[in-house]
Amino acid sequence: MRFINWLAVFLCLIAVGIGINSYFTAEANKAEDKQLTVTATPEITPIPTTVAPTPILIDYSGTSHIGGEHYIELSPKIGTEQGYVAFPKTVDEANPPAIVVYYHGSAQKITTNFKEDVMKNMRKYGEYFANRNIAFVASNQHGDNWGNKVAVEDTRALVAWVRKRYVTSPTIYVLGFSMGGMPAMRHVIMYPKEVSRIALLAPAQQVETYIAAQIKMFRNVPLKVWHGTADVNVPYWVTEELQTYFKKNNTPVVVVTLKGKVHWDVDTEYMKDVYEWFVLTN
Repeated sequence: MRFINWLAVFLCLIAVGIGINSYFTAEANKAEDKQLTVTATPEITPIPTTVAPTPILIDYSGTSHIGGEHYIELSPKIGTEQGYVAFPKTVDEANPPAIVVYYHGSAQKITTNFKEDVMKNMRKYGEYFANRNIAFVASNQHGDNWGNKVAVEDTRALVAWVRKRYVTSPTIYVLGFSMGGMPAMRHVIMYPKEVSRIALLAPAQQVETYIAAQIKMFRNVPLKVWHGTADVNVPYWVTEELQTYFKKNNTPVVVVTLKGKVHWDVDTEYMKDVYEWFVLTN
C-alpha cells in the first residue's frame, strides 16, 4: 500500500514537471516570435536618381579670328549694307543666345574700320553682350534713314544671316540711340510679335506720326527710355512728349531722367542698365 502511495506521488511530480516545462517552452516560443516580429526590417524601395543631361556645346571659335576670349566678331555685308556682329564663342545648345539689334544715330555708319569712334562703341556693346550669352548685331541701315521701313528690313536681313549660321533663341531685344530711336520704334510697330523688349537712349522721335493703334502695340513690348536734361541735340522735351502720348493711350513707358547729361553721355555708358532692362527685369 505504501508503495502505491509513493508511486502516485512520483507520477504526480512527473506530471507537474511536464506541465511546467510545457509552460516555459510555450512562453519562450512567444517571446521568440515577438522578437522576430519587432526586428523584421521592411523592404526599402530604392529612390530613383536623375542624371543631368550633358550640355551640348557648340564651338564657333573657328568661324572668326577677331574678338575676345569668349566671343567672336564678324563684319558681313548684306546686300549694300555693312553689318557688325558679336557672338558668343561657345554656345550651349539648350540655352542659345538671344539677339540685341542696335539702331545707330544720324551721321553714324557701320564700317569695317574698328578704329572709328562709332565702331569702338559697337565693339564695346558687342563684348558686353556676347560675354553674357547675347548676340549683338548692328546694320548700317542705309545711313541717315530717319526711321524708314528699309532700315528695319536691313536689320532683319542681318538677323537672318546670323541665324542661318549660328544657333540662337527666338528672342530679340531692340536698342536705339538718337536717330535710331525712330527705326527702333518702327521695328516694334512692323513686327511686334518678334520683339521682347525695347530700350531707347536719347531718342529722336516724331510722336505726331504715331496713331493710337501703333502705340498700343507697346503694351506687349515694354519700352524704357534714358534721356539727359542737358541734351541739345535731341531735347529732353521730345521724351516728355512721347511719355504724354503713351499715357494718353493708356500704354506704359518707363522714363529715366538723367539730370545734367548731354546727348553723348547716353550710349555705351548705360549698357549695364539696358542689359538689366532686357534680361533681369520682370
